[in-house]
Order: sequence, then C-alpha cells, then structure tokens
Amino acid sequence: MIGLLMLAVIFGAVFGNTLVIVGVLKYERLRIIPNSFILSMAIADLLVAILVMTFNACQELCGGWLFGKVTCDIFNANDVLFSTASLLHLCCISVDRYVAVTDPLHYDSRMTRKKVAMMLGAAWGASALLSHVPIHMQWY
Repeated sequence: MIGLLMLAVIFGAVFGNTLVIVGVLKYERLRIIPNSFILSMAIADLLVAILVMTFNACQELCGGWLFGKVTCDIFNANDVLFSTASLLHLCCISVDRYVAVTDPLHYDSRMTRKKVAMMLGAAWGASALLSHVPIHMQWY
C-alpha cells in the first residue's frame, strides 16, 4: 500500500511538472518573464520527482540503501540541490511579484530578461554550491 502511494505521488509530480513545462514551452502567450521562474521551478521539481523521490521510495520499500556509497552521495547532493533550487525559485517569484506590485509602471525596465537570467543563474548556482560541494568534500 505504501509503495502504491509513493508511486502515485511520484507520478503526480512528474505529470504535473511536465504539464507546466510543456505548457510554457508550447504556448507563446505563456512565454513571459514571470513564467521563466515558474518554468525553472517546474524543472527543479521534475528532477526531484525523477532523481530523488524514486531512489527514496526504493530505499523505503527495500529497508535500506542498495546502490553504494558514491550513488548515495550523488543522491543526497541531488536531494539538497533540487530542493534548495525549488525554494530559491519561490524567493525569486516573490521578488518578481514584489516589483510588479510596488512599481508596476517600471516593471518591464526593472525585470529584464538579463536580470531574470542572472536571478535564475544565482538560484541554481547557490543551490549547487550548497549541495554538491559540501557532500562531495565529505563535510557532512
């Protein structure tokens, strides 16, 4: 029963995030600057579902880790990477909405594609530094 529940959650996460990604990429009207954050967060959440939830479900159902130390470190680093990236994307969305609400007349000049790219790069970069570096340096 637990396995079916885990499978349902994983399938729901993969399906839902895939719909968001396809929707934003397919429909030109959805390709606006604020949706860049949504698209990137959906990618992070999709990677959580595929690369983290599946291994976690296997670990729970098998009663232990079956894949070796290196894979364990990669799994843990990816868990921290994608979860942190998802949280930092929420921060980026909050900043974007704050700018849109407090300065709507200058939103387009303040939130340019270059600034959004820099914000997304910072979110992914900080996530990578906080995850893979400490885990692979064995600072845990």
